[in-house]
Amino acid sequence: MDALLKALRGWCQRLGADRTYWLAYSGGLDSAVLLHLATQLPEFHFKVIHIHHGINPKADDWALHAEAKAKAAGFAFVCERLGLSQTKGESLEAEARERRYQALAKHLQTNEVIFTAHHQDDQAETLLLQLTRGAGLPGLAAMPAQKPFHAGVLVRPLLNANRADLLSVAAQAGLSWVEDDSNLCTNYTRNFLRHHILPTLKARWPSITKTLARSAEHCAETQALLSHLLSQPLKATQGTLPNTLSVSALNAHSPALQKAFIREWVMQAGHEMPSTKKLDTILTTVLTAAWDKSACVSFGEVSVRRHKDNLHLVLNNTPDLNFSREWVLGTPLVLPDQTQLKTEARQGVGFSSRFHTLTVKYRTGGEKIALPGRGRQSLKNLFQTWGVLPWERNGWPLLFDGEVLVGVVGWVYDENYLAKPGEPGLAVIWER
Repeated sequence: MDALLKALRGWCQRLGADRTYWLAYSGGLDSAVLLHLATQLPEFHFKVIHIHHGINPKADDWALHAEAKAKAAGFAFVCERLGLSQTKGESLEAEARERRYQALAKHLQTNEVIFTAHHQDDQAETLLLQLTRGAGLPGLAAMPAQKPFHAGVLVRPLLNANRADLLSVAAQAGLSWVEDDSNLCTNYTRNFLRHHILPTLKARWPSITKTLARSAEHCAETQALLSHLLSQPLKATQGTLPNTLSVSALNAHSPALQKAFIREWVMQAGHEMPSTKKLDTILTTVLTAAWDKSACVSFGEVSVRRHKDNLHLVLNNTPDLNFSREWVLGTPLVLPDQTQLKTEARQGVGFSSRFHTLTVKYRTGGEKIALPGRGRQSLKNLFQTWGVLPWERNGWPLLFDGEVLVGVVGWVYDENYLAKPGEPGLAVIWER
């Protein structure tokens, strides 16, 4: 236990005693050991978060177990329920992983740390899993010990320990934990590797998990070097808007460099890497499309979209076109995409204070608005004039008085609703 406790203390000391440390606690062996180690470090501030996937019939019992263990340790406890769809097989596993990290991110404040209990055997499984998928360097680098994670940092402090080490600590401390029977189902590729492939490899090479973890580390070092070497050339391919790439600049390079630039761009944005097939499609359809075509390739949670000479990386958010919400001006309003509308009092600017309630909707097509000195203008034409990107237009908040469009947030208001000079007004601010 001394080595694992030393590792956890070392991470906390390097990251700082003034931070909050979240423990991702499933209730299984690995996280039980992590929780036990944390109880030995009273000088640091820990909280526990349990993800309730809602799939296994025992999930409620596991949540109660997690809460009891957290309270016994004296740590604050949060249970996050996911409500996963009942998709089958690998797609369910992928959805669970993605939603799990989203839930962890939601509770992580600026500069806070989330500790997960991944260990050396997990790292070896991840490397083998990536090999079965034909992954490149980013995939073969497997799981980093530390990485930026939304507002804070994600750390895997037990990554140099193997499962046998954790079992030894659990036995010494007399720990109890839950067993997820889905981990025995070898229909999942990771479980197949865990129960059939790794035991065979260990029988021939007892230290294989350490060896595979070292290979992952070598891949990570090479990927870091590649990222460093690409940093300056990548800047030279930047587009005219922030976080975009220039199509013409990319087309001046070989296909191999084009792929390297796009991978690095996606990786810097923190998204899942596109497959080889998706990358090839980006090169053959998006980079070669006519400048006035909005070509698009989707992968994971994002899409690569082209608009004129710029390549954009866009989250796949489809706005609810039926969205309609009454808004009392002066109070904040949270939109479906979790952005927010607010107002700020200003003399002679924005909506006249005579108006108290409006309706917020999204675009459905054919909207027009009356502009000062210009009469009624088509919203479609206005969006084109303002340079609003095509995929952003349907999710742009519009302000209505009944069925009359009276404001386009961030751009214009109906001339009949404007605050007059010297009159109290409310400027609408879209926080996103």
